[in-house]
Formats: sequence, structure tokens, C-alpha cells
Amino acid sequence: MSNFRVRLRSATEILATGECEVKNRLGLVITNELLLANIPDDPNIPQYFRDKQAAIIKELSSRTWKPHLEGDRVRATIHRMRFKTAASFARRIWNLYNEFEEYEHSGFIPHDG
Repeated sequence: MSNFRVRLRSATEILATGECEVKNRLGLVITNELLLANIPDDPNIPQYFRDKQAAIIKELSSRTWKPHLEGDRVRATIHRMRFKTAASFARRIWNLYNEFEEYEHSGFIPHDG
């Protein structure tokens, strides 16, 4: 099983079964060194899935605490996020997981369009 798949599965388990609120679970999923933010680039994973994962990480690290403090961009972004937005990111990660599982079983790669 690929590293991408293992980490994606672990991320969805945290999102689905974690005991804290969705913003905290999302923070765990993204910043934990073993999960989504640190998946090594694997050329064997189709570009579609790598692009989706990279887009999620990029969008979840768009803010800083203050202009002169770089700090933890992910935590700063999630801290300012509303519940509905956090739930939307969790749903995107869940959808990525489901699409990747489908790819692993059938070889089907979805396309944006």
C-alpha cells in the first residue's frame, strides 16, 4: 500500500472519529508530521491526486498570525476559519480519499471539469 494511501486513510480516520471539534481535527490531519502535509512526492501517484492534496495544503496555509510573524501558517489559517469552512475542507479530504480508493481498485482517475 502506498505511503499516500496510508496517510490519506489515517487522515480520514482522524477526521471521522476524533473527539474534538472539526477545526482541531483538521489541524491534526494537516500538521501532524506523519499525515497530509508531509507526504513525499511520489511520481507513481497520478498527478490528479497529488494536485488535489497540494491544493488542500496550500489553501490551509494561506494566513499568518501577523505580517511580521511567519509562525505556523496552518494554525493561523484554521484559527480564523468558520465551522462551515472547516467542514468543507474535511469533506474535500474525505472525497480525495474515496477517489483514491476507487483508483486503487479500478484504475479510474477522475478529472476536473
